Parts: sequence; C-alpha cells; structure tokens
Amino acid sequence: MRTALVLAVLIATSSPAWSTCPETITGTARVIDGDTVDVAGHRVRLASIDAPESRQRCERAGQCAPCGREATERLAHIVANQVVACRVSTTDRYGRCIAECEADGRSVNIGMVESGAATVYRRYVGADAVRYLDAEARARSARRGLWAGTFIDPERWRRGDRGRCR
Repeated sequence: MRTALVLAVLIATSSPAWSTCPETITGTARVIDGDTVDVAGHRVRLASIDAPESRQRCERAGQCAPCGREATERLAHIVANQVVACRVSTTDRYGRCIAECEADGRSVNIGMVESGAATVYRRYVGADAVRYLDAEARARSARRGLWAGTFIDPERWRRGDRGRCR
C-alpha cells in the first residue's frame, strides 16, 4: 500500500519533458498554426496574441476566406530561414511554452498582430499591452489581414461560434 502511494505521488508530481520550458529557446521554427511553433523540440505558443484556428474561415468582400490558413502562412513567412529566439514567461495547461519570440531582431508576436494575421489576446496580454494594442490599431486602420473583412474572434470560434463562413 505504501509503495503504491509513493508511486502515485511521484507520477502526479512529475511533469513530462515536453512541459518543461527553459527561460530561452533558440533555433529554427517549425510552424504549427498562426500562433504556435516548435523550436528546438519545444512547443511554443506566442504570448499575447490569438490567431485564427487552422480551419477557421472569415468573410471578405462577401466571400469566405481561409483566414486560419493565411495566418499560418504569414507566420511561416515571418520566421522563414531565421533563427528564432524566444523568451519564455510561463507554460499553459497543455504544456506549451508561452513566449515572446524574435526573428531577425524583430518581434514575431507583434509582427503577426501588425500584419492583421492575429489579434491581441486580451485575456492574456502581457506587460507590453500598449505595443500590442497599437500594432492592432495600425492593422485595423489599414484594413490588413483579418481587418479587411469580418471574422469571429478565434476564442469564440474555438467555443463553437462558426459564424456564416463554416
């Protein structure tokens, strides 16, 4: 009985290797979706942003557009052939490292928002909230990316609100 209890405590308190994040992660990035990459064997969720899900569609000029795929492609373009350096702030409930990443000396996270490929994740925006909100305002004003039409907020879309473009 005692051995089983000790074993249960060890299993419950140990975390798998994929859920431990170093303070910084550097390497080439393999894009998973519009706000997630794999860098040096770590799954990294870009902090303070929320991109459309891979299958998410938006409305543009009365037509449905593949905004999730476009966000993924935009992120791939930003990190292509670059060494990505990520400063990890925490992990999420899925074990992903939450980080602010840079490529070629520029913020990948801000680049996604400024291009209109992602929105500010208001529930989890970090200390640089003003930078993110300013980048989103510029994208919205220029009608770039998501702001060129209408879209369901990615968080609402994940909860099942698919809107007109299914």
